[in-house]
Order: sequence, then structure tokens, then C-alpha cells
Amino acid sequence: VIAVPRVHGLHPSRSRTRIRSRAHTQQDASIASLIKGRVLDLHLDNKWLSSSDPLSRCNAIVFALSPYTGSDGVVTIQRKGAQANPQEYRERILAFFLTKCPDQYNMHPTKDDDNAYQKQWASLLLWDLLCLFSVSQSPEAFDSLSHCSMLVTPGSDNPRPMTERIAAIVKPLTDFCVAQPAGTPVVLGCQELPTDDNSDVWLESVLSPMGLKCRRQVSDVSITTGFIHSAYLDAGFVDMSTVLNAQLTEFLKSLDVSDRIIGTTIRRAQVACYDINQTSSGDPYYVAVVNFHCKSFKKLTGVQGKFMAKAMELAALLVPVEGGEPVKEAVLVGDMNLEAPWPKGTNPEEQRKAVLEAEPFMIPEGNRESMAPFGEELDKAGIETFPPLNYFTTLKLRTRFQAQPEKEGDINCSRKDFVFASTNVEKPNVMIDQLLVGGRDDATAEAEGNLALLMPSRLWPGDHFAILAMMTFGVNVSSGVATEQGAAAGPAAEA
Repeated sequence: VIAVPRVHGLHPSRSRTRIRSRAHTQQDASIASLIKGRVLDLHLDNKWLSSSDPLSRCNAIVFALSPYTGSDGVVTIQRKGAQANPQEYRERILAFFLTKCPDQYNMHPTKDDDNAYQKQWASLLLWDLLCLFSVSQSPEAFDSLSHCSMLVTPGSDNPRPMTERIAAIVKPLTDFCVAQPAGTPVVLGCQELPTDDNSDVWLESVLSPMGLKCRRQVSDVSITTGFIHSAYLDAGFVDMSTVLNAQLTEFLKSLDVSDRIIGTTIRRAQVACYDINQTSSGDPYYVAVVNFHCKSFKKLTGVQGKFMAKAMELAALLVPVEGGEPVKEAVLVGDMNLEAPWPKGTNPEEQRKAVLEAEPFMIPEGNRESMAPFGEELDKAGIETFPPLNYFTTLKLRTRFQAQPEKEGDINCSRKDFVFASTNVEKPNVMIDQLLVGGRDDATAEAEGNLALLMPSRLWPGDHFAILAMMTFGVNVSSGVATEQGAAAGPAAEA
């Protein structure tokens, strides 16, 4: 990075000076020493950004491990360019960073955050150049490796159709709904909805035959948050995101959390009120469903638990019809991104052993401590998590092709995805009749151990399980008598 020739205005002397001034290193610092000293780092993910932008980020490994898409496809062009003409490809990489990198000539940032942000850009540039070198040196090896991808149709170079992948993600919901009485209302909170060209067409082709519809969160600029719900519920859909999110923002400010936590949490929070009694006679029966994608609480799990308890309290007070009554019940769903870190110094072999020896579908006992404050705050509020807190919903293995090479073999066994219901209050109004973890092959895991559930796979082309819960509302749980029936299923986070 420091010694690249001048390309379209990139001045190596300025790059060298800027990095060295922050590092306080000797004048002849090498790239290797900057990495070893953590001035530059490779702890960055490979991302496949919008291919329609001619100045998209060009990470050669992302394209080299992707399937071919035909002679004029973007992936094929990127892939062959990286393999056959690395010099030209390098110029494309540099052009991207020259255009996109903020404050590229700011020699003395005034804030630590600015310094960290710019350091990340320099690290990302270094990583993309190193990926290009690897691909250009061994094109045949990457061609072979690409056949292992769950994005490739087995036995070919062809990409697996998007409709096929979406159908695989939706299959647990299909099976779940078939087992329920006809007309059972379905509500699914979703995160990371596909945004590729024609993705809405693909979604409709899979969902429409099931009587389902997708409604994206319009205030989320990335439009990856949304609900999938029974099509007949759409007429009675009341979006109350603006109302509840304003209240939740003020509550987060009272907890004195960072602006980053507030921004990332609220931006992807979607709030909907559904009349689940549309197909029956009688008065409307509104249920509020709040769909979250919490990305930034990190170690503040107790604070996050307080936030979720408050969200349940406020959602239960929402009034979907002006001058009407509050909703009958509130349900929270979504991705909490809870961390279940390994004890310091746990190597990959020890991690594998712990996952294999853990009870089926459970996070190893030694990794649960950081999540405990989250559960404690929910217990105080009478809120139950489904499945129970210590079950994992993500099980991933780091490979050498991620941008954290020293973590190769590390296992991420953690809890991300939840359905929350107020079933532990004095007079509960809801009960969970049935629970399904979609994408989890229970029989195989019980026979071969938890590592058989590593994701993504061709069976489950996602990196989070889907949590599906059948609920009955308006119940006297102590007597088991339902006064008003309805059901909701969710969430399918990271689908």
C-alpha cells in the first residue's frame, strides 16, 4: 500500500507520511511491521457491493469464489479480470479507494474516531490488494474451490438460482404453515432481505403461492428490514414505527448509550399492528409486532435487556386506530446479535471439542456468562425468550478466506435470533403452542453432534436459523381456555 506507483493521483509519499505519522514508527517501517503492530489490520470482512456501480469495491476473492454467470455477467468479468490481468484490476481497486475513501489527504485527524475510520480504509485497501495477488497467482485453485460454494449448483459452474435459495429459506415456514389450520395468520419479521436486482420478483414468486406478501421497511435506507405476512393481513397493516421509535430513542438516550447504538438500533426497528381477526366475525383483535436488528450493544447485554423490556412495555400501549383501544398484545422478534465469546486463549481444537460435547443445540456452558444480564432483565419484566436463551441460532466456522487469517478455524456459536412474549407475567394473555427452529436438522445433529449444523450449507443457505412460534392470544393460561385465537410466526433473521 505504501509503495504503490502513482496511479491517477495516488501519491505514495503522502500515503507513507500519513500512515507513519499515526503509527509513530521508524521511517523505514514495512507493511509487515505495520500489520504486526496493529497499525494496519486485516480484521475486515470481504464484501460484495453493488455490481451496477462501475466504481464498486473489487475484492478478487469474493468474485473468485463465486459461480460464473455467463460470458457477459459481472461476476465472470470480475473473476477473469482478477485472474488474467491483475495490473488492470489493481488500478480499478485504487480508483475505487481514491473515489470513496473519506478525507484521503487529511494528515492530522482531530478525533480518535476519524483516525480509526481512516485506518480502516487503509487496511481495507491493503487487504483487497493482497486478495488480488492470491487470485492472480493461483487461478485454477480458485476455480476448483468455487465448486464448494453453496451458491453453485452441484456438478457445474452455474450459480444456484435465487428462487431456489429463497425457497430453501422459506421451506421451514411452508412446512410449519401446512401443519396449522387453514387461514392461520402468519407474521414473520425479517432481516437482511435480499436487495439484488429482481429480488422482489423472486420473493413474490416464492411467497405468492403460499398466500404471503413481503412489506419492506421504507425508513431503512438499505431496505433489508421487513415483514413477510399473510396477504389478507395487508389491508389491516398499521405501521407505527414512527411513534414507537421516537419513544425508544428517548429511552435509549436516558440509558446514556452511544449515538451509534441509538442510530443502528432505531434505523432497523419496524413496528406493525395487525388485526389478526380479519377472517372471523367480531371486533378487531390487534397485535403489535416489533421487528429489531440490534447491531451495536456488544458487551452491554444488561442495557440491551432493559431496552427490550421497555420496548415490550411501550409496544403494548400502541393505539393502531385513532380514538380506539390499545393493542391486545405485543410480541418482539428479531436479531439481537448477542455475543457468546470463547474464554481467552481457547484454540480452534478446544472450541470444536466444546461444541461437540455441549448438549444438542446449546451454547457451550463456558460461553454463556456474557448473555446472562440480558436474560435477567427480561425475567424481571416477565418476558420469555423462545427458544430459551442458551440455545444457539448461529454456528459458523471461520475459513482462511475471511479477512481474519489468524482466526482460521474459530467457531462462532452464538445466540442471535429471538421471539419474545410476555408469558411470565401474573396474568398472561399469550401462550406459545409450538416452536420450530427452521434450518436446523435435529436428527442429524443428535446423531453426529452440533458441528453437523455448521452454516451456511446447500440445505440451509443462510447463516442464522429461523425461529417460528405458534401463538394463541387472548388466553386464560391458568385454565388453558382461549378466548380469542390467532397465531404469528417469526422471526427469520438474516434470511
